Amino acid sequence: MGNYRGPGRTTSTLDDPVAALEADVMRFVAILGLCLMIIFALVQSIPVSSANNQPQLLSRELLEKEIAELVQQANKLRDEIVELNKALDQTRKKSGNELQIMKQELSELRQKLDDANNDLQSAAKKLAEQQEALTKVESIIQQVRQKLENVQRKYENIKSSVSKKQPETAAPATVKSTRGFSLRFETEAVLKDLVRKKRIKFYMLASHKSWRLASVSGRGWQFSPGNMSGSFYEMQRNTVPEDFVKAARMVVALGGAKAKYGVVLPGSISGQLVMAMEGREGGDLVIGEGGKVSIR
Repeated sequence: MGNYRGPGRTTSTLDDPVAALEADVMRFVAILGLCLMIIFALVQSIPVSSANNQPQLLSRELLEKEIAELVQQANKLRDEIVELNKALDQTRKKSGNELQIMKQELSELRQKLDDANNDLQSAAKKLAEQQEALTKVESIIQQVRQKLENVQRKYENIKSSVSKKQPETAAPATVKSTRGFSLRFETEAVLKDLVRKKRIKFYMLASHKSWRLASVSGRGWQFSPGNMSGSFYEMQRNTVPEDFVKAARMVVALGGAKAKYGVVLPGSISGQLVMAMEGREGGDLVIGEGGKVSIR
């Protein structure tokens, strides 16, 4: 707030408006008192010519009345100054209380900020520890993966050397049979289609367990433990689709080198096989598309 400038005076240096008003009132009262003293001196210097001078008596009464009014106004101003001082004290007290509350709230906010900063540092430390542990786990996984690739490479070499010693057969997906009959699927695609549609069940026997093959969406072929029921028709190892062998490697060490592969046929296909063998001593039984059986 700007400094108060009264008529005929220099700029006041008081910053408090109530204090400035109080100073102005005191100056006014001082000037008023000085004026009253001058007026009393003038009145006393006027000679009294007659006791019956009515105009002079009337002027004196009016002057005394005005003086009384001025004194009353001065008292009233003094009372107002007192009230203003009281209000100012109350305002200062209230402002002091509010300032104290604000300081306390600010202290609490600083404490909360310090606590949050400590929590953040603790979380950063834990994150760094977890990151370090994750790095170690990734290193271990990488080592295991490398070892697995080495084992896989050795297995491929063994498989390659074994396959060179065995004569290759042109018959796809052949199933071992007896009594002069051989059983096979017309093509690998037919076998995969029947397994995918669950028209037949393809099993792997390894480590005294049976594993059933299934087609998993987005993941290809996958073996899972499953109890085998029904007649098991074993397939020759070199006629098992390579996709099925890769799936076996995921659950059995060395891709199930000692495992047996075969199918369990439903009653509809088994019935066709019985009818095809009836009255014959041997032949080539072929399971074609849709599970249709023919003999050649």
